[in-house]
Amino acid sequence: MLRTTYRVHMDLTSLADAKSNIMISINGIIISIIIASISPKIDTNPWLLIPTSFLLVGCLVSIIYAVI
Repeated sequence: MLRTTYRVHMDLTSLADAKSNIMISINGIIISIIIASISPKIDTNPWLLIPTSFLLVGCLVSIIYAVI
C-alpha cells in the first residue's frame, strides 16, 4: 500500500510540474509579445496603458503562482 501511495504521489507531482512548466512558458511568451508589440503604441494610444498593464500583472501573478 505504501508503494502504491508513493507512486500515485509521484505521478500527481509530475503532472503538477508539467502544468506549472506550461504556465511559465505560455505566460512568458505572452509577456514578450505584449511588450514587443504594444509598448511602441502606448505613446500614440494612451488608452492602451490600462488594459495592457492589467494583462501584464495577470501574467506576472500567474508566473509567480506557477513557480511557487
